[in-house]
Amino acid sequence: MGQDTPGRGTATIAVLACLVVVVSGLAVAPGAVGAQQQQPDGDVAFDGDNGELTVAVDRRNAANGSFTGSPEDVTIDIGGATVQKRTDPGNASTYNYMVGPDELAGLDSLDGQDGAGTTVTVTHSEAGSFNETVDIQHVVLGGDGTFTGDGAFRFGIVQSFGIATDGSVAVRVEVGSEEQDVSAAYRQDGATNESYLVVDRATLSDLGVLERPQEVTIFGQEQFVGGSVSVDVASKGAALTTGERLSDDTVRFESPLFEAGGTYEIDVATGGAQYLQTIEAGDRAVEVDSAAVAAESSVSLTVERNENTILNGQTVEFETRTVNGTVDGATITFDSLPGGISGADGSGANVSAVWVETQGGVERYEAGLNATTGTLTLSNAESLPRADTNEADILVQFEGATPLHATVSLQSDSDGAAAEQPSNGDETGLAIDFTTILFAVAVVLLFVVGVVVVFLLLDRFGSGTTNLSIPFGSSKSTPVGESPGSETAEVSVEVVDETIGTTYPHANEVVVRPENRSGSAQAAGAVGSSGRSGPTGHPGSAGRTAAAGLDGVNTTRADSIDLTAGEGEIELEYGTWIFEIKRRGETIGQRKHEVGYGFESDHIGLSVDPHAVEAVVTGGPDREPLSGTVVEATADAGRWTQQKPTDPEGRVRFEVPRSASTVSFTATHEPLPPAESERRVEKAAEQGVSLRIADGSGSMRVETTVGDRAWPNVEVGITPISADAKAYTEEGTVTTTSNGHQTIEGLPTGEYEVTAHPQVESVETTAAVERVTVEDGGTVGVELPVGISYTMSTAQRDRVGELEDRIEGLAAASNRDVAIPRYYGTVLTSVLELAAGVESAPERAVETGISPDATVDALLDATEAGIRAVDGAMSERRNVKLFDACEALPAATVEWTGTATLEEFLGGVADGGDHERRALRDRLRAVDETLDGKWGEVNEIAPARKLHDRVGDLARETRDIDDELTLVARTYVGVCLLDAVEGVFDHDSLVDRLNSGSY
Repeated sequence: MGQDTPGRGTATIAVLACLVVVVSGLAVAPGAVGAQQQQPDGDVAFDGDNGELTVAVDRRNAANGSFTGSPEDVTIDIGGATVQKRTDPGNASTYNYMVGPDELAGLDSLDGQDGAGTTVTVTHSEAGSFNETVDIQHVVLGGDGTFTGDGAFRFGIVQSFGIATDGSVAVRVEVGSEEQDVSAAYRQDGATNESYLVVDRATLSDLGVLERPQEVTIFGQEQFVGGSVSVDVASKGAALTTGERLSDDTVRFESPLFEAGGTYEIDVATGGAQYLQTIEAGDRAVEVDSAAVAAESSVSLTVERNENTILNGQTVEFETRTVNGTVDGATITFDSLPGGISGADGSGANVSAVWVETQGGVERYEAGLNATTGTLTLSNAESLPRADTNEADILVQFEGATPLHATVSLQSDSDGAAAEQPSNGDETGLAIDFTTILFAVAVVLLFVVGVVVVFLLLDRFGSGTTNLSIPFGSSKSTPVGESPGSETAEVSVEVVDETIGTTYPHANEVVVRPENRSGSAQAAGAVGSSGRSGPTGHPGSAGRTAAAGLDGVNTTRADSIDLTAGEGEIELEYGTWIFEIKRRGETIGQRKHEVGYGFESDHIGLSVDPHAVEAVVTGGPDREPLSGTVVEATADAGRWTQQKPTDPEGRVRFEVPRSASTVSFTATHEPLPPAESERRVEKAAEQGVSLRIADGSGSMRVETTVGDRAWPNVEVGITPISADAKAYTEEGTVTTTSNGHQTIEGLPTGEYEVTAHPQVESVETTAAVERVTVEDGGTVGVELPVGISYTMSTAQRDRVGELEDRIEGLAAASNRDVAIPRYYGTVLTSVLELAAGVESAPERAVETGISPDATVDALLDATEAGIRAVDGAMSERRNVKLFDACEALPAATVEWTGTATLEEFLGGVADGGDHERRALRDRLRAVDETLDGKWGEVNEIAPARKLHDRVGDLARETRDIDDELTLVARTYVGVCLLDAVEGVFDHDSLVDRLNSGSY
């Protein structure tokens, strides 16, 4: 009884074998689970706004897996550059790593390279790796802006990476009230590794900042571009404006603000002259053909273009070396000479020209320089011309060397300054014939007889003998042997501006000449300022005699009085004189004055002529002359102001004080706003002044919206309402751009009505109407919220109900499990609900440029195509058998976890049909790979595979669809269904059904 039977021993061995297998399985199972948990997964994302790369690592593969242990090491490879990160996950299985912008900026793989499509490989120290492709691009604008050497505009970058050198970056430039999107070139300085952006010359011209230099603001147009740069283009261009003397006595002014082919009004103010001319610019430069400008060491440059100020009194200095010296005759002796201006022999052969400042401007001379003695001798002049009594400014130009600027003191020159004797020729001598002599003798005899008679009468009736000395034409006795015509008087002159009643100190010379009277007994002579005697033998107080009277000499010779603060003096012989007031060689006033006999001194007030300025007033769109408009002129000297009405041609003339430097004009023409202008007096006298009534203008910035969104490409009507607006503009329209904005510049001031009422097929719209006032120089903003509504038709509503019934029918079969068909039906319900979304927010379709009515039809058609695809796949014999086998399982209700959104669908419309076709093909390929991987994991994947294939048929059908909207709707439904196909395996209850069938 104690022995085992053979059958029982065999059974025992079998049981032991089973136990060994079970134990072995238990020992292996934990390791297998751990191996699954060690496979990392995660997500890589880049934030272009902040420049941060975020890596989320998940070590779980099992549903309940977790990790506890030592800190984790993760290596992040970014396009071949490695970053190592370390963290302590604790009990968490998902943890994040962040690579900040400073770290990314230091990676060679992103420095000057295109970061679009960068492969990021994440490797766990123990659990393997995974890859993702992301766009890594980041630019932060900041710093300063300036012009480059070739005239392009460069502005700074605070930080950047992932941008290819010489690649383009989309930025937006704000000029005044207008914005424009442009492309800037990304550059790196190889020496400093500094990054910056460049906008080329052609773009600057298109933006208008070369014709109207002003402040611009540049900011990013794309997501990865942040920050902004504000730059005053006018000041930057002015700071880079330079001047260079050329060999042909012209001056080249170069500035990045000059545009080749542009016409500029050039105003160069020098120490002694003003140069005004209209010039066409070459390559960022204009050339001024003026010796007066070339001779200066620095000038003030003002430039206008189309009435826009480009440069305003910019000081431009020319390269010179300044020394002092003295002059004697035609030889200038320098105190010292810098090196490098002549050859070793001291010949000075490299002198090309000498410019000398004179009373009328500058004159050019040839000269030789002896560097050994430090002397310069004019070869074509006997003496240095005088612009001043004490010193002269000269400029010596050399071949291949920097010009030399010198201020030289003038030495006395007894020969050169000697008084020139009047000519005894026949130019203006006295023509005395015999009749004249007889007449003169008779007059003298009659005078003598009269004197004798008077003497006798006095002697007879007086109380004693009278010893009376009779004067002969003078208040003092005439010495024996001297002509009474040679008597002189000290004459002082004062130049005044009678227009405002003040001294005019800016005149520098008065030219004096005798009145040319043939045979006058009051012939004249003048004594200048050198202190030598005149021809009569009387010592002059200062000067030389310019003309004698009765000896038949020239009576038209002129002398000059140098003025100080508008005053001077000269010794003149008795007679009638012409006084001409000069300023920089120009006659600015003239007066005749008689120096009377018997006076030892005389004082003369000489008045300068006012500036004659003509103003023209126009108005209306055609700038017609306005008669009777009151114009007020105000000068900046002596509180001078005048008011005058315009004549029938709209003109009015003012005599502006010569003392004034600027004059302002105000033209009033009720009820319109006044016109104003301020000009330099000289320029106003030369060119006149134009005043346009209601010439004031501003800008209007309109924005068309619907709800809280911009509505692009909407036509906006602008109608003038007020009288001033009606006078200068007519009703018109503008169209908003792709961002729903539009700016109208140069709009005459006044009140306007602004209307937006777009007409859209199948949509009801409500007009937006606003009234605004445009002010001079300002920008008024107008928001036009357009009302829009859309209602589906009765036929469309009926069709929605029909489709809802058909979707419900997918899960209505009896004696069959319906969990999976119902699951796919939730996808189609989500798509169908988009039609109601279009009805509640029709503006979204309108913004995309499509009709809400057509959008609803396309979505209904696409939903029906999706129903056919699901119904066909679920009706396959293999699937029907599976659903029959699963009927005994507990009921399960599962919904699709995804969501069909109107934003995604309309985004696909914006991308275009071809893009969506490719997206659907890519999704089909990816899901196909997923299904291949599920073979062996579940018993049956036919419910997923069959629907995948039906969606493939749907994709092939789109080849024959020409309508873009229909095409996008079909592909969108297909993508949503494929998402649900992959999602089948994420639901335990659905996986149970897939594992319940066996064939």
